[in-house]
Amino acid sequence: MQNPDNFYIDLGKWPHLVIHGQKVTEEQAKEFIIRTDKFWFSPKYAGNDYKRIRKYMDDSGLTALEEFTDKLPSVLNRIYVHDYVINEIKEMLGHIELEFLNTHFACTSYIGGPFGIVHPDGTVHFKSNIGRYPSLEKIQKELVSLATNFSFLNFEGSLFTESCSDHMEYLGCSFKVKNGNVEFVEEQLCPLGEDNFRSYFEKRMETRMKSIEDGYFDYEYGLDQSFYDEMASKIKKKIDTLDFNKVYEIVTSNMD
Repeated sequence: MQNPDNFYIDLGKWPHLVIHGQKVTEEQAKEFIIRTDKFWFSPKYAGNDYKRIRKYMDDSGLTALEEFTDKLPSVLNRIYVHDYVINEIKEMLGHIELEFLNTHFACTSYIGGPFGIVHPDGTVHFKSNIGRYPSLEKIQKELVSLATNFSFLNFEGSLFTESCSDHMEYLGCSFKVKNGNVEFVEEQLCPLGEDNFRSYFEKRMETRMKSIEDGYFDYEYGLDQSFYDEMASKIKKKIDTLDFNKVYEIVTSNMD
């Protein structure tokens, strides 16, 4: 793997990422979404349809966890018990910690709607900004993590820095992910296309605003209901194996 540090690139505040890749199977896509979307164990503030989110929390046992921790005597107790249980769920799911290349297909309040590198139907495509002030080193680490955990991935991507003065995008660097490896290159691999990022997001925002005006939040969800039901059942089974009182004893004894 070529070291991206050799490029000395400042990605700026809101760098944009374009990815095109070979389609994967729906089962592979499902595995990717389960392991890279935080919604499954942290849904409460993911979207605006609070009734639907509350139902998922009830069905998954996360509401029961919240109710138990709310009764604990101190903030630290609540945090430690909550984190202990959530870490158990993460381990069960094989969750991969990501900061900039997360999946947001389960639910998102993002104005552009659900998004991620791997789509539910197996399409591998991404066109969005990736968050504020990411370093190339962090992007490298996250790409390596994805490549090593999902060796079936085969895609190319280009990172574009944005100039705040003229709102133009400039190529920062590109990379190739294949057979569990990541290679950084200087040439552009993925073009922006006919639409620049601003016109692209304007179109997505129009659809988003129309759905909100109509009074529903379906646009925040990118998966079939059966996916949510299956995940809620899986997490509920895991939570049911944990005695919250015993967890409390464990974490408080470690605090002494």
